[in-house]
Amino acid sequence: MVTQCKIEKGYFATDYSECNMNASDIVSRISSAEQKITPDAIESTVRERLDYENTIDNLDTRIDSVSSTLTQTSTELTASITRARNDAADALNAYDAEVKTYIRFTEAGLELGKEGTNNSGMTALLSNSRLSFKDNGNEVAYISDNNLWITQAQILYSLEFGGIRATKDTDGSINWAWTT
Repeated sequence: MVTQCKIEKGYFATDYSECNMNASDIVSRISSAEQKITPDAIESTVRERLDYENTIDNLDTRIDSVSSTLTQTSTELTASITRARNDAADALNAYDAEVKTYIRFTEAGLELGKEGTNNSGMTALLSNSRLSFKDNGNEVAYISDNNLWITQAQILYSLEFGGIRATKDTDGSINWAWTT
């Protein structure tokens, strides 16, 4: 088994370099897999947890955990990946962040999104007739029948439509031009 290999792109090889996560810094590694069957769903989960101890200044202990879950019900199939990181210089300055990325197959279509800390609430839903963009559950734009429908737009520099281009000039004025 080959692990932690280095892949390079180009014609010149670079010199040997140590992995920035030195194996001696890994205090423990825990991996697990489980499958849960209920009357409503089948859920499979795979987890890995790595505990690191930063030996540079002995100030930091870091715990990284990653898990992926596949949940199947009679109406949807959801795949999610969760990554949690815990950095603690001491108990008072503990920092926790969790991000969950998911792909959900439902009767409505394929939904993509993120949940967790610092989540913007943006999701995308792809169905047979449209691609919808939602912000906190509200549809803000969609593409259907060769048209883009959007509730609000902010154009920063230029816009071209129907052979006409509108461009913002450096003095703030708008220049209109015919395009070919």
